[in-house]
Amino acid sequence: MKILIIGRGAREHCLAWKCSQSKLVSDIFVAKGNHAINKVATIVDIEETDIQGLLQFALMEKIDLTVVGTETPLELGIADLFVAKGLNIFAPSKNAAKIESSKDFAKKMMKECGIQSADYRTFTDFEEAKNHITNQGVPIVIKNDGLAAGKGVIVAKNLEDAYHAIDIFLNKNIFGEKKVVIEEYLEGEEFTLMCLVHKDRFVALPFSQDHKRAYDNDLGPNTGGMGAYCDMPQMDCYDESIEKVIKPIIHKLSLEGIPFTGFLYAGLMMTKNGIRVIEFNARFGDPECEVILPVLNIDLVETILTLMDESKEFTSHRITAISKCMGVVIASKGYPEKPVIGNEILFPKDDNILVFHAGTCFKERSFVSTGGRVVVIVSIGEDLKIVRNKVYNYIDSMKLSDQFFYRKDIGSRALQFLNNQ
Repeated sequence: MKILIIGRGAREHCLAWKCSQSKLVSDIFVAKGNHAINKVATIVDIEETDIQGLLQFALMEKIDLTVVGTETPLELGIADLFVAKGLNIFAPSKNAAKIESSKDFAKKMMKECGIQSADYRTFTDFEEAKNHITNQGVPIVIKNDGLAAGKGVIVAKNLEDAYHAIDIFLNKNIFGEKKVVIEEYLEGEEFTLMCLVHKDRFVALPFSQDHKRAYDNDLGPNTGGMGAYCDMPQMDCYDESIEKVIKPIIHKLSLEGIPFTGFLYAGLMMTKNGIRVIEFNARFGDPECEVILPVLNIDLVETILTLMDESKEFTSHRITAISKCMGVVIASKGYPEKPVIGNEILFPKDDNILVFHAGTCFKERSFVSTGGRVVVIVSIGEDLKIVRNKVYNYIDSMKLSDQFFYRKDIGSRALQFLNNQ
């Protein structure tokens, strides 16, 4: 069968890599893809936002299954378009994808079905938002209501930063809308639970932990993610997360007449008062994808098709990781504000390392950076400490110039927990 994957980053590179291992697959296409993905798939020069162009390609090539990696096509309604033409697509409808594309919508859904989250208020007026922040005090969390490429959340520790955040989101309107969700600041350890979902059916994947801040010790601005690992030895609340978060939200969306199909991402936090939902995303996390898929002993395509086949009975279940995995993001200097691109990056051969490309292109004899997040360096093994050492030893062997940077503390919380046992 023929598979179409939509996106261009490391997540889509990993999805193509995993799909290429399926016994069912004959051809994989990735739109728009990147130069490194052509080792496992055929690159299609169609922008992810050109949903009509993607539709025509899928019809012409008689694509059997489309998998959407990135968020923007979801907001544009690509799933609705494909389904209307009888095409099989693993992605939520435009309305169901509002669980990510509108923070306000997500908070309302959670409140109505009893999912615990931070207290919040939504604002479209700058002065009203400012007065609310002044009354509430800091620290406080300000979220752009819509999509913002992982840069729409600001944790303000002082009033100046909080006022600056609402100025960016409401007055400067840099993300294309004027609505913010202002939440109480929660303390605890964050983690991610990803599921493959079709209506009220799901396959739950192992816990993972992303590292959002740009620099070591969780300092610096929020990013799309600087590294992740799977699974999490320090987090023992899997069944509770399924019962209190996953089942209620997918049931609620079905009741609302917008059943969810696709990758459901639950960003969670374990607080002193229990599990709280930080956010939902309507697609696979990045870089969580790159550390989860390598440790799943499944045929991903077969799993998706079985989940979506309503003619057969299905029992929702979980899949456990067969080993440990860690990925560290190499980023361009200046990321996330003003990344410096166009710099050569070399990859020594190492059969124990996976390299998933996010922002690169091949020029003449080597890869050069084209974006903020450049690549994710991934290792797999039975012991998290050994896996971590393999990743960082490989990064040392890359002899990166000062035009790149990376966090040196990915996985430190898990290792600290293991050392204290």
